[in-house]
Amino acid sequence: MRRVHGSALALEIVLTILVGCLFLAAQFALFSLWKLVSHMELETFFSPDAAPWLDKLVAALKFACIFPVALIFIVAPQADDPGALVLLTAVTLFVVTVYLLGSLLQDQVLEVIYRENHSK
Repeated sequence: MRRVHGSALALEIVLTILVGCLFLAAQFALFSLWKLVSHMELETFFSPDAAPWLDKLVAALKFACIFPVALIFIVAPQADDPGALVLLTAVTLFVVTVYLLGSLLQDQVLEVIYRENHSK
């Protein structure tokens, strides 16, 4: 790749690390989502036991929003075709949308948990 495109080894290493971190954030988000689904099956989704997993899911999604944006800023100055930038923009918009929806869900669930605990 360096012989054909002339990209630097350091840039390749940084890009590889960023993509790896994005995959790790996605894996952690999937694990948190799996734990939340198990709370749904047990009908304890609106319990205080499920709240930390929802917090971790939103945190993982927030963390995952950083990497596509960083990739865009690294790749954009060196891009010679728009394909990679269009793909990264689509991924960024998708991850940010999922984060915003998760954040809204977190607010609603925590409000229900708060009302249930203070109404007793």
